Amino acid sequence: MSSSQGLDEKELLNWGTQIGVLMAIENVEKHQIEQIIASLENTKDPKLSLLLTATFARRQAARRLIGKKTADHISSVMKKLHEKNCTREEARKVLGMAKWVYEIMEGRPERFEELEKLTLEDFIKKITR
Repeated sequence: MSSSQGLDEKELLNWGTQIGVLMAIENVEKHQIEQIIASLENTKDPKLSLLLTATFARRQAARRLIGKKTADHISSVMKKLHEKNCTREEARKVLGMAKWVYEIMEGRPERFEELEKLTLEDFIKKITR
């Protein structure tokens, strides 16, 4: 991540964890996650792709294909990545983690308080109790 400013991998994974839990809570269909990840490829510009993905997430929420909170969080994270000069590489890491967490959450009753503070470490601790 040499191109990013002030971000470490842990922060990316935490954001992905938060998005994945939100997707599970809002019952996003699995193929929607794949479409959001694929939206990163809608332009050749690796940095601009972040803004397009943020827009795509909001579009999917407007069409009621994903939840508003999920779209808001994806959009916020993509904007933060863009502002920190990241590219689709970092976004793929975030969204890939979101997909894994979503898949773990399928059919599980866990609930998470203060989702915006949820870390990957906290998530793992909770699901392995």
